[in-house]
Amino acid sequence: MFRLRPLISLLALSAMISMLVAACGDGSNDNPPAQRGNQISLVVHSLTRADNLYYQDENQVTYAVRNTDPDRTIAIAWMTVRNDRSDEVRLDVGPDAYRLLDEDANEYMPINPFEQRELEPNPPADEPFYQFIWGQFELQRTFGVTGAAIFDVPRDVKFEQLRWRAIEAVFVRFQGQFS
Repeated sequence: MFRLRPLISLLALSAMISMLVAACGDGSNDNPPAQRGNQISLVVHSLTRADNLYYQDENQVTYAVRNTDPDRTIAIAWMTVRNDRSDEVRLDVGPDAYRLLDEDANEYMPINPFEQRELEPNPPADEPFYQFIWGQFELQRTFGVTGAAIFDVPRDVKFEQLRWRAIEAVFVRFQGQFS
């Protein structure tokens, strides 16, 4: 004779364990803001602030990008642009490619990391290095590029959305995820 009670207890225990594992996540953004256009999709994984950021060029020379004045900071949008539908997409990512908007619809232009930079022979050891979504890219279907877009913004700004304009218009709303 089949006993139903042990099976129900086992299922209930499994459900409780699953809920506990889900509730005890690492706090990362498991559902980052994203939007899809006709040809590309855009995911903003994080949006952070820093007074300086560092990167190395292909010759291993280290550079720093610094904020312009004490009342401002650098906003760093870590994002992925992906070609989901076309055989090939050619992106020309420059000063008109994207904008960051605040809650009052003020637009912030991207910083060109290869023009607004300083040679940095001794970067702090604990600082991350960045790669940028800037320049020309050819993305085959199902391929993408992940990197940082950087902006010079007021320190107290509350971010509302990222507007992508290279190839097509794709607007990613943050809905309070990045303040």
